[in-house]
Parts: sequence; C-alpha cells; structure tokens
Amino acid sequence: MGANIYPAISVHRFSTCGIEARERHDAWRERPSSFGRLFETVPHEAFDTRSSFFSLGSIQVGFSTFCSQTWTRTTAMARADDVDWLTVNVRFAGAARGDSELADFAVPTGGTIMVDLAQPGSHFSERSDTALLMIPRALAESVFGPVRSLHGAVISPSGSALLRTHLRQLQQSVHDIPAAQGERMSGVLLDLIAVSLSMEGRPVAPTADAFDGAVRQRALAIIDARLGSAQLNPASLARSLGVSRSTLYRLFGADGGVNACIRQRRLEHVHQLLGQSTTSEPIAVLAERWGFCDAAHFGRLFRAAYGMTPGEYRAMRRALRAA
Repeated sequence: MGANIYPAISVHRFSTCGIEARERHDAWRERPSSFGRLFETVPHEAFDTRSSFFSLGSIQVGFSTFCSQTWTRTTAMARADDVDWLTVNVRFAGAARGDSELADFAVPTGGTIMVDLAQPGSHFSERSDTALLMIPRALAESVFGPVRSLHGAVISPSGSALLRTHLRQLQQSVHDIPAAQGERMSGVLLDLIAVSLSMEGRPVAPTADAFDGAVRQRALAIIDARLGSAQLNPASLARSLGVSRSTLYRLFGADGGVNACIRQRRLEHVHQLLGQSTTSEPIAVLAERWGFCDAAHFGRLFRAAYGMTPGEYRAMRRALRAA
C-alpha cells in the first residue's frame, strides 16, 4: 500500500506504567482530559490503566484497559460540569453491573452499555478492556431518538458483534486513517450503533436501512484504508465485511458496482496527490502504486474525469503555486 501523506488522526495516550503505585489513581484523575474526572472512582485492586483517545468528527473514541473499580456519577456532578454526552461502552473483556434512574443493569463481556451523562448512576466494573464512544446529545438524538431513554440500556454480545468487530479494526488501523476522513468514520459508528439497537428491539432507524448504511460506510472505510493494495477487490471486501458479493453489488449499484467505486476513489486520490507540491514521483509510478494496470490506462481515465491529462494537471498546479 502507498504511504499515507495526509495528516493522520491524532491519538493521545496515557499509561500508569512507570508511575509509583500509590500515585497512579491521582495521576490518572488529575489529567485535564481524563474521563475519570466525571466520576467518583474507587479502585478494588492496585490501580492501573492504559488508554488511547482520538476524535472522529464530533465523536470522541477511547480504548482502555482498567483494573476493577466502582464508578459513580451524582446528580450534583452532572449539574456542575454540564457534560451532555451519550456514552457507549463496548466491553471486549470484563463484565459490569450497576444502576441508573431507569433500572438496574448487568452487561457481560462482549456486551455494550449506554449511559446518559446528564443523569446520575453507579456501576461496578471488573478488570476490563473496553472501547468508549462519547457522542454529543444533539448528534445522538438525531440518530437514536431521546438519549434519556437509553440511560442504562444494555446491548447483548450478539447484538454488539458488528460494532465490536469494527472497533477492534479501528483501533488497529487508526494511524492509517487521514484526519479528513474522521467525519465519515463517525457516520460508520453511528450506523453500527443503530444496527445494534435495532437488533435489541429498540425503535431506531429501520433495521434494513441502518444495516445497509453501516455496511456501505464500513466498505468505504476499508476501501480507503487499502486503496493501494493489489488484493483490494469485491471478493476480498465481501470477506472482510462478512457479506455476500451480491449484497455489495446492491449497495454500490448507484456507483456502477464495487470495482467502479474502487477505481473512482483511486482516481480521486491520485488527483489529489498530483496537485500537491510534496509529490514529485513520476506519474507512471503513482499509477502503479495506486492500483492502475498501466500509465496509459490511468491517463485515459484521468482525462475522462478531469478534462486534461495527468501531466497537464500537474503542470497547471505547479504554475498556479508559482504565480
């Protein structure tokens, strides 16, 4: 795959490794960006954590491992900090149980728990490995409906499967995702959460539409991440998504099919590269790197799309920068 020259998503990390054991909990809570500042937390074993956080558009995404502890958010805390998020906590390992104003809840390993931070609640978490999504209320309600009714809602491991798998892939590939794609990636997550809620019988967007939207957005994210791979094709994409090739063709029918979509996104990518002052590689090298069979074929496609040859476009962009 070709090197990604666009600014990547910025990932912030924290670890208690190397901090004195008695100072770890305070060091974690005292960070200005610490999620722990929103709760009263009581560790039930020697405190340790490792975490990474980044933004996808308006959504904050975090991955953390934690010792077992109790998390409590009081009414006074909710009023004082005025944090207005829906949090979606996907648990790769470690169960949790607690209570909200609506009901008691228990979420097993593999499940998901949703929390409205405008409301009080408390829960005990086993030693855990989790993903945490923090979604502004207005955005969450535009997709899922009233956030208040989701406080303490649990999605089963089977209902969380698609979301859980996607988050693991996101965790592994975030460094390869251009920051400009963050908003698109946030749409993927919202669609996947909608699918998970629908599978649990929650009244959100129609299940078929949400599922189709989620699969298409995930497909586009995989295409962009593997754009320079010679193995990127409808068959490999269908395998990665766990859907049939006929499903992919249906979802990409308006694009002329999956191959046409891949070709178009590759063409757009090379078009961007040719317009940048930092890219000086020969056009034939760029064409090969980004999946075109030869420079002549690439040249014909480029001219049909942009009304000039790749060389003419590069020369024009250089002249404009020099003017």
